[in-house]
Amino acid sequence: MSEQTLEKLLATMREKPINLGWGAVAAFGRDRLNEFLRKSYVDSSSNFRRIKPFSMRVALDANRVAMADLTDLVFGPPQVSFESSALPGSEVTLSLEVVAGTFSLVGEATGAPRRLAYSFDLSEHSGFRFFMALDLSTIVAEVDRSGRFVLNLAEGTKWSCNMVAEWPAQELLGEAIFGYLKQQPAENLIFELGGLNFNGYHPLSPMSFHLAAQRAPGTEDGDGALMVFCRLRGIDENGTLPADEDDYPYLIPGDRANGKRLYSGALVLNRDLVEWIDEHQLDVITRMIFPGQQAFVEATNGRHQPGDLLILGNVPEQPQSATIEPLYASVKAGRQQQFRLRRGDGTEISGALWTTRSLDTPLAVGSVNSSGLYTAPPVTLMNRDSVPGLVVAEYMFEGQMQRTTALVTGRTELMSVVPRIYVVGPADGPVDIRVSTLSGGDVAWELLEPKLGTLSGQPDGRAVYTPPASVEPLITLQKIRCTDRVTGESIESAMIVLRDAPVGVVEPPFVPSIRRGSSVPFFSTNIPEPMAYWRVIGEGTVDDKGLFTPPQEVTSLVSLVVCGMKTDPSGPDLITGYAVVQLSEVHEQVHWRELDKFSVTAPGDLRKCYRNGMQQIPLVIEVITKPVNVNGIDIYIPLSDPELASMRLVDNSGAEVPFLPEAQDGIEFDSPIPYATHTRKNRFHLYSPNVVGLNRHQPLPQARNPAQRFRELFMHTRVEGSRTFYARFQDDYGGIHNSRDLVAEGHQIEITGEQIPTVDPEVGPNREFDIVRTRVFNGPGTDGPEDNDEFSYRLTTVDYWDVTYKRSGVYAVPFTTLEIEGNASTIQWESEQMDEFLFSCTSIGFQEYRHDGNERPPIRLEFDPYFRFLSRTAGGTPLNDAFEEAHRPSPGELMFGLHRMADMAYWYDEMGEGDPNRMYRERLDRPVICVMRDVEGNRHRLQVSFQPPTLPDSRNTLVLNIQ
Repeated sequence: MSEQTLEKLLATMREKPINLGWGAVAAFGRDRLNEFLRKSYVDSSSNFRRIKPFSMRVALDANRVAMADLTDLVFGPPQVSFESSALPGSEVTLSLEVVAGTFSLVGEATGAPRRLAYSFDLSEHSGFRFFMALDLSTIVAEVDRSGRFVLNLAEGTKWSCNMVAEWPAQELLGEAIFGYLKQQPAENLIFELGGLNFNGYHPLSPMSFHLAAQRAPGTEDGDGALMVFCRLRGIDENGTLPADEDDYPYLIPGDRANGKRLYSGALVLNRDLVEWIDEHQLDVITRMIFPGQQAFVEATNGRHQPGDLLILGNVPEQPQSATIEPLYASVKAGRQQQFRLRRGDGTEISGALWTTRSLDTPLAVGSVNSSGLYTAPPVTLMNRDSVPGLVVAEYMFEGQMQRTTALVTGRTELMSVVPRIYVVGPADGPVDIRVSTLSGGDVAWELLEPKLGTLSGQPDGRAVYTPPASVEPLITLQKIRCTDRVTGESIESAMIVLRDAPVGVVEPPFVPSIRRGSSVPFFSTNIPEPMAYWRVIGEGTVDDKGLFTPPQEVTSLVSLVVCGMKTDPSGPDLITGYAVVQLSEVHEQVHWRELDKFSVTAPGDLRKCYRNGMQQIPLVIEVITKPVNVNGIDIYIPLSDPELASMRLVDNSGAEVPFLPEAQDGIEFDSPIPYATHTRKNRFHLYSPNVVGLNRHQPLPQARNPAQRFRELFMHTRVEGSRTFYARFQDDYGGIHNSRDLVAEGHQIEITGEQIPTVDPEVGPNREFDIVRTRVFNGPGTDGPEDNDEFSYRLTTVDYWDVTYKRSGVYAVPFTTLEIEGNASTIQWESEQMDEFLFSCTSIGFQEYRHDGNERPPIRLEFDPYFRFLSRTAGGTPLNDAFEEAHRPSPGELMFGLHRMADMAYWYDEMGEGDPNRMYRERLDRPVICVMRDVEGNRHRLQVSFQPPTLPDSRNTLVLNIQ
């Protein structure tokens, strides 16, 4: 925990400004960031964005004497720490826990047989991790004008892995693992930490930011904070960065209450901007968005102003979000685990719809009942010692279906031991043994027959095995049983005790896993086959050709396959060699062999979209495999999740269509990318040449038989015209399959990018764009006696001017996004006379058209904050930003308020005496520029202003121009 206290921080802030010229500085602590990453990892796994299990061989020295064999390695969620962080840099340490697989070290010295040195299995409790240094990076989106800070695992440096003890080997192992990561799809390696909305016009609205990472003072455990130095509109320039760690205070106090940290984040606002805070605008600076729409919330009594303004707070779960507990679970094959669905406040949600699926092996799927009770698959369905899967809960919130997931791993063993296998000779020293258990309970140790050497139990699940000073057999298998005293579960560690170094060569020297129902051929390179004889120490059988077959029922997981040569049947071996086999309780599983159907189609034959990069064409890819006949029984085996995750769209040149980042809505406005694929439906309506929104997104079909699976991908284009695409995936054994290899219906698809509708620059009735006035408030006075003049006889009024857009002048098209360039209000006095008081200004009302159907009406009219300050300085009548309720904007409607008043004292900017924040006229005399995206994804740039001041009564009328 940080040594920083609130009192120390406030004392530092009293001494000097700490914003260093930036508008705001935010800090967010490690623990909450890692919670986001854990949740993001699970969500990514459910959306086919997962690093699948992998195997590789790695040389751990320059001479390739020590070789590491990694088998079926699985990574857990990325986690960040700050032990290597130093201001002003943005480097963090990122680690990936190795949660499954096998590590084996094989010696390959010149002139000596290849031989296993040691091996161990990996679990989430083993403590082994892959590390890298990583600089935080950013993505800026054009559509929603957000800047996102992300971890991109493809950009790491300084790699290492602690599955080996020595540093040079740790570095080489880490480099090899990173090489594998670099080969993964880019979208699988990006994890979002949070972001800022740049689509603001308030002085406190962010314009850009710089990221840094700070180590917490007085800690050795990697605690620290992500720092966000923000440039705001009110101070439109970058500040400086801290010179070093000692030059800047740690902004998150370590104060606690009831054993819990009071704060997980902090925000410091420049003292020169504090005057801009009012009851409406504070949310502008606290709206730091994190994954899952979580936002920074000010803590009770969290605001302090010793100079700059300090706001302390946390990032709580949002009301609509829910989490499955536990988020991760390991369950022994055939056993059960209760999952519960809870809101952010801890209350349990009942009535959820629970489902489950396997992530790697379609047949190794567990079950879950209506109350969230999960049963792991039996051993007979497992093809690995650990089989990951998902538990999914769907629930309703405000009429909309929400979905959340948890990760569950079915395991043959819930304990792990290091080493699992170790080769030791009489001259070797003691061997340290470590056991990890789910219960965390004490461990009982037992030296089994033949009880060679001694065993000494130690605290914390450790023991020391000391080999005997001498031993008679050349090769002896000595097993050690480790038992969890709480659960009764047990696991064995096997010591291979050698009298001398055997000179016989048996290949392969180590088999990390052999499933029941399979067999492994062994051979010797220096024992002639006619003179070789084979035997097994442990369980299983081997024939006279070296073919090893595991037992039908496994009771001990390590066996030795020994090959010897004798000239005298009753005499000693002249040459002896051995290999190590790690047995498994799981069964050999069959895989599908042929495809029956592989198609890519567009539901409703909708194969068009506007070439604006945002509108999508949903494509459904269907794959049906042919049944596999096993012992006269047809078994239906669908594609696995990794196979479905590898699905890509490919153009006729053979180039794969790139994927868009998960948080990005489409191809950005200035991007050169012609085509792109997305994995999710975005906010924009599908193409319809006539009525907008006529084509509705159709849900993915349900599988009609066990061998059928679907994957939905969404196509985007910035190119006009037609092009043909097909689908491609890679099977679990590396084979490539193309949909056009099966020449049948749907083997490829032609999509068309339609020309973006040309907008008529003329504005008015019966045109595509129009701006229509409605009087909503009349102050004292009357209308004109004859011509119904609503202005001359009323000095205080409010008109709402609705902006409407009809494609082709016929089809009404709502708006879904709004970006304001510069000022959000424009102003005009009746004349430029010093004693003028008659005045007009504008406000904005907009309700986003939401694709999820939930309406979120605006709370109030929005005035430019600079106008709010001008009104305080020169105005008489207080501003009224409340909507006239009957005229509140409907979904997708853009509206401008025109407010006329008779008591606004004339202002010119020289009256501000050089204060840049009082240059009101310079900012507010300009038209209001709005950049909109309509619900079809088309972009519109609109300008709203008063009539030219040379015209009579120009301040009474708004003019819309298409840019």
